[in-house]
Amino acid sequence: MATSSNPDCLRLAVVGAHLSGMSLNHQLTARNGVFVEKTTTAKKYRLYRLIDTAPPKPGLSRCDNEAGAAIEVELWDLPLYAVGSFLAGVPAP
Repeated sequence: MATSSNPDCLRLAVVGAHLSGMSLNHQLTARNGVFVEKTTTAKKYRLYRLIDTAPPKPGLSRCDNEAGAAIEVELWDLPLYAVGSFLAGVPAP
């Protein structure tokens, strides 16, 4: 994954409800996250539906090439001061 050109930011790849226009995107924008680009992963990932999450959320998992696919993601630069609070709001599956 590309690193942020801003040393005060961490570049994150997001899927699901954190994508632009989706229900949890505000968790990035409220922390002054900056949209970088829409892209895809390598063909080594799969999306899974996480059980008992509201709103519904996917899990992204790395797998071997034969079972994987390129998954659409968005890259966001999140200020370092906001990374902890963002991650604390992402529950474990």
